[in-house]
Amino acid sequence: MSFAISRKGFQFKPAYVSLEDAAQKLKETMVTLHDNHMQYFCLIEPITALQFLVQPVLESLVYLDRQIWFAENGCHGNIVIVFDERISQRNLALVAIKPDGHQTKTS
Repeated sequence: MSFAISRKGFQFKPAYVSLEDAAQKLKETMVTLHDNHMQYFCLIEPITALQFLVQPVLESLVYLDRQIWFAENGCHGNIVIVFDERISQRNLALVAIKPDGHQTKTS
């Protein structure tokens, strides 16, 4: 059985290509991609810094939005710290309690 995996012009055919040839072709492709996109490398640090600054705010807004949604649907929701934020900044969980016999409305 013959199959090919194609991505960005690189084709790897395990039945017909030696591992060394595939590795060489992959290396050539990676060098070509690197050279073609080198002008964008200067954007990596500013974009990463922006993500670092904005991500906690946006994640907090998502938690608050979900907590408000629970309240609007008659459930009690709390944002709980699950573990120390030095382990991971994604250390929060939203825990909701649905009252007995309460039906939530669906969107």
